[in-house]
Amino acid sequence: MDLTRAKLMASVRVAILLFSVLTVYCFGVFVDNCWAESQTQPVVGFMIPKKDPSAREKSLVVGFELYFREKGLDPAKFLATQEYGTSEEELLEALAELMKSKDVRVIVTPVRLDFAEQVVTGTASAESLIFVTNPAVRFVSGEMCRPNVFRVCPNTYVSSQPLARWAFQNIGRKIFIVNEGTEIASEQADFFALGSEKIGSSFGDRFVVMPDFTKYEKIFEKLEDVRPAFVFAAMSPNISASFVEAYCAKGLDKKYPLIGVESLTAYPDPVSKLKNSGLGIRTLCSLVDPVGLFKAASFGELTSPDLDMVAQGYDIAAVFYSCLNAGCFAESSIEKASQFASKLTLEGPRGNIQFDANREAVLAMRVSHWEKGPDGSLLRVVDEQLEPSRSIDFGCGLVGFPDRPEAASQDVNQGLWEEHQQ
Repeated sequence: MDLTRAKLMASVRVAILLFSVLTVYCFGVFVDNCWAESQTQPVVGFMIPKKDPSAREKSLVVGFELYFREKGLDPAKFLATQEYGTSEEELLEALAELMKSKDVRVIVTPVRLDFAEQVVTGTASAESLIFVTNPAVRFVSGEMCRPNVFRVCPNTYVSSQPLARWAFQNIGRKIFIVNEGTEIASEQADFFALGSEKIGSSFGDRFVVMPDFTKYEKIFEKLEDVRPAFVFAAMSPNISASFVEAYCAKGLDKKYPLIGVESLTAYPDPVSKLKNSGLGIRTLCSLVDPVGLFKAASFGELTSPDLDMVAQGYDIAAVFYSCLNAGCFAESSIEKASQFASKLTLEGPRGNIQFDANREAVLAMRVSHWEKGPDGSLLRVVDEQLEPSRSIDFGCGLVGFPDRPEAASQDVNQGLWEEHQQ
């Protein structure tokens, strides 16, 4: 009884805090009639864990700083950070504190999935651009669909599905899937399977492993029974190193080529630790030059930056600075900035990025692998640069549907529906 009551009271506190966050912005927008006159320097607000921020959170800020360093500008003039605690209540308190400042015109969500969702929900009335840093597709569905919510990284669909056609054309039909049991890796595996099914591949089997799983022999035994054309793996760097090492040690990479998402052999880790085991594995990549980006981003106290997050921070800075120079923050409403940003073409660590009608990133993905150079250094080799990849619609309803509705006009979003009817 006491436990139930405690949970209820905790839920009430979260609801009250969420209401308080929304009230902060509503009050600020409608009471201050002299916003433009009182405005100082617009800034981007980053939410950082108070205790032991990971390399991922730090790398977001490093990427943001890198953009302004390249322009010869002081990043500190455009940056605000707000620390948050470990609970939802502390997160929302920190968000409310960040939103008190009218100078914060862009808010970057935490990387953690549930916290990112809380921030997107808590900024429903915010006159700020919101950048989601987690690739889960739930951020383009339901109440998450708002014209001021953007994402500069490929979501889980874009980061996996385009590889299906390449594998079908260059390796074979029969697939075997292994994925980590997290929401992100599971979505990537689901979308690769969806893409493979649409083009006529056959399904061998699928194994889901948890982060602490090490009994790969069970997978390898099943693999020999199925005898697929190749294996697709979706894993974070935390688990991919041990899996790839065990896979190659058994010589399975020679019998059943291993392919996967970018994190499978991400630079610098795990590919640097894998040594020769990480060579020749084809992955679907978004970064143009990971080695060069690593060198550029290795400054300050962060010696091993997360390059996915560095790229996100860099591209968020590019959107913000473009909006700033266009005068989009000169009024309290964020509508002008949202409309302007949605039409931008960015050029950054992932090449050219545009936004679809749901404000999801549209960018060219690359099928790549690692080789050793003459001096023993790692070289990233691009096997094929694919056409700009775009996400299907997951509920926002602005870019079409996976399959053409019977009543749909024949000339609307033709390319999107064709892709899923092939």
